[in-house]
Order: sequence, then structure tokens, then C-alpha cells
Amino acid sequence: MFTSNEIRWFSKEISQPVIQWFNEHSYHFDQTESRTDFYLPVFNERGIGIKLREGNAEVKHRTGKPELTELIPGVKGYMESYIKWSFSLSEEDSLSHKIIHENQHDWMEIKKTRMGFVLTEKDSEICRIELDEFTDFGCQVEYTRVETEQQTWYTFGLEWFGDRQVNLPPAFLKEILQDCNYPEERSMGYADFILKLDASNNF
Repeated sequence: MFTSNEIRWFSKEISQPVIQWFNEHSYHFDQTESRTDFYLPVFNERGIGIKLREGNAEVKHRTGKPELTELIPGVKGYMESYIKWSFSLSEEDSLSHKIIHENQHDWMEIKKTRMGFVLTEKDSEICRIELDEFTDFGCQVEYTRVETEQQTWYTFGLEWFGDRQVNLPPAFLKEILQDCNYPEERSMGYADFILKLDASNNF
């Protein structure tokens, strides 16, 4: 079981300030491997996310109500707290095979191409490490291209994890976000995004 605090935004258009920041720091979509997750839309429940990912079944449960948070002046979004569980699937599991390979049971296929890193603290200083490097606590910073239902979306997200809170430097947040058009209406978790997308096909 894991806990996290997360805030993210979804947009149909690529954010030039964000992509420019990532590119200038040697992160590029075309140099990043994609993965495909399969989500189960849980109708009338925006606080539960269920997905199949790389041989695991994962469940996310939102605890409490999303809190409107202003990261920097002019940039607001909804901070959400989650509990997560992950279960390994057997390679012989027939149900997951039907979902992934035979497109059965109405799960939503989502292809993700993610650029990102983790900010953590070492010797009282904030430092940046790769996503696959282990740390007990930190904040994952990501910009992801999301492809589903013949549409392409982009999401910028921050995810705090572990038993210690990393306080992101305001100058860092301002450098990335100050010129972004991220209204609070576009701030939501994946479970909410999937339900809105499934309901309108283009919210």
C-alpha cells in the first residue's frame, strides 16, 4: 500500500512553456518509451481508479475531497490524496489476457508517453533524480502525452510520495508554470478524466 498527494491538469493542446522547459533539460517525447495501461471506468465514482499496468492490477482510492490549491499566483488546481494498492497478475491469467489482447469487458486503453523526474532531498538540498531511481520520499514531476479513443491529450502532474514532504522551490514552479494556461476546470485525476472523456468523447 502506498499513499500520495497529487495535482495535475489535462489539455488538448501541448503547453509550450512546459515542453520548452523539459526539452531544455534534455527530456523529449521522441526519446521516451511508451506504455499502455487499461483503465476500468467506474461510473458515478470519480475517486476510484482501477487499471492494468505492466503485469499488475492497481487500485487508487481518493481519500477526502479535492482541495483547490494555488501553486503559484494565477495557477490553481485540485490537490488529491490517494491510497494505492498493487497486485501482481499471473502470466496465465485469462481475464487480463481478454482485456489486454482481445479488447473485452469495456476497459479503456490508454497509451502514455511520459517525460519526468523526481525531486527529493539529500543533505538538506533539493536534487533531481531519474524516475527509476529509488528514494523513500519525493515529488514526481511529469509531462505525459496521452493517446486514447483516437484523441491525443497532454497532462502535467506533480505527485508527492513517502513519509516526508518535499517543498518545491517557488522559483522552480514559476519557471515551468508561469505562462501556462492551466485553469482549475482542467485539473483532475485520471479517474475523473476517463469518466468525462467517456461521457462526452471530447469534454
